[in-house]
Amino acid sequence: MDDQISSKITNYTLDGLTALKTIYLADNKISKIETGAFHSLTNIQDLWLSDNKLSTLDPGVLDTKFMPRLSSVFMDFNPWICDCHLKWLREKMDNATYTIMYPHIIVCSGPPKVAGKAWDVLKPDDFVCENWLYQLKNLQLYGNQLNENSIEKSTLNISTIETLDLSSNLFTSIPRELPPNLLRLTIFYNSITSLKANDFVNATSIIYLYVNDNHISFIEEHAFDPLSSVIEISLSGNKLLDGSISRSIFMKNIKLTHLDLSINMLRTLPDMSYFPSSLTMLSILGNNITVIPLNAFKRLKNLTHLLLWEGAYTKLEDNAFNGLDNLYELDIADDNVSIITNMTFNGLDSLRTLWLSGNNISKIQNGTFNSLKNLKIFWLDFNKLVSLEPGVLDTQFLPHLVAVSITGNPWMCDCHLKWLREILDKGPFRIPDPHLVTCDGPAKLAGKAWDDIKPSDFVCK
Repeated sequence: MDDQISSKITNYTLDGLTALKTIYLADNKISKIETGAFHSLTNIQDLWLSDNKLSTLDPGVLDTKFMPRLSSVFMDFNPWICDCHLKWLREKMDNATYTIMYPHIIVCSGPPKVAGKAWDVLKPDDFVCENWLYQLKNLQLYGNQLNENSIEKSTLNISTIETLDLSSNLFTSIPRELPPNLLRLTIFYNSITSLKANDFVNATSIIYLYVNDNHISFIEEHAFDPLSSVIEISLSGNKLLDGSISRSIFMKNIKLTHLDLSINMLRTLPDMSYFPSSLTMLSILGNNITVIPLNAFKRLKNLTHLLLWEGAYTKLEDNAFNGLDNLYELDIADDNVSIITNMTFNGLDSLRTLWLSGNNISKIQNGTFNSLKNLKIFWLDFNKLVSLEPGVLDTQFLPHLVAVSITGNPWMCDCHLKWLREILDKGPFRIPDPHLVTCDGPAKLAGKAWDDIKPSDFVCK
């Protein structure tokens, strides 16, 4: 009887088979057998239950009062949970009137202490019940229909849980019932509209908080105060507006290193006067902010990565980045910046990578980047640059420069740009993808890639 019968054998499935001596139920998907399922098989001798989905059996299933002739039971290759509920069956292996066949290939799937062990090396006393939940560290509850009323009091009062994922549910606020020692809370794709001052009072141990892709438009003044150990907070993909973030909102989060405010509805840069100086990564990409004002980030002296790309920035005020002495990466790609000056990037002594791709920059003054003495990688591609003077990329001031990307600009390939084409051949820095760097003029060179023309082709007439 191996033709994939139902996953359940009920008390009536085998009714009327009183003369049956052997029944072969192996190679099916049986996961449950009701207590009286075999009680009508009064003459049964051999019972095959091998290779199914059985994890436990009720003692009444093999009651010899109803099956007095039972001689052999085959039950190998099932995912047995060898706990106290199955102890009776292991005891039968030692003293029953019937034989449990091939105990060396009857293997436990759980609990963890006995998982993978065969029944012939285990004793009945090894079949014990423990609360598995108290070994639980990572709980994934995403993609359900949970809301604030779905989690009963103390349900998650499990001290071992460190990671909880409640994404893609129906929460409209942070649930009150959270594990007491929670380290990471992920609650993407819900309908949370605000964060309140008491939202995290029962989860003060959180280190990583991800509340991305909700509908948050307001955060109460002291919402994050209980999270004194938090390292990373992500609020990206919400509806934060100007005024949604008070300047003291993160004041108590003195260990905060990563803050993500990207893809919201901000039009002005938040006042960062009281943002924690511990921040090393700040992302404000994908907002509607147009101006980076003077000394905007001055307090954030430990910042190493600042991400401002895909925004609406049109103006970078002089000394906008002053005070960012440890910044390694500045990304202002795919914005609307058209003007940069000799004072735009003051204070960025440690900068290694600068992204200015995809803006509207048409002219760069000599000396604009002279303060970036540690710059290595520079992205100037997809702007409106027609020409550059040699002093813009003077390696006397940029001694560590390794690569400058300049593709996607309308270059006028005449004698004024010859010096840059020579660098393609001789260095001292690399120009990547020369086959994608093309001339917009003069007419003789229009449309030609730089790897197909020589420095001597760059002439003025």
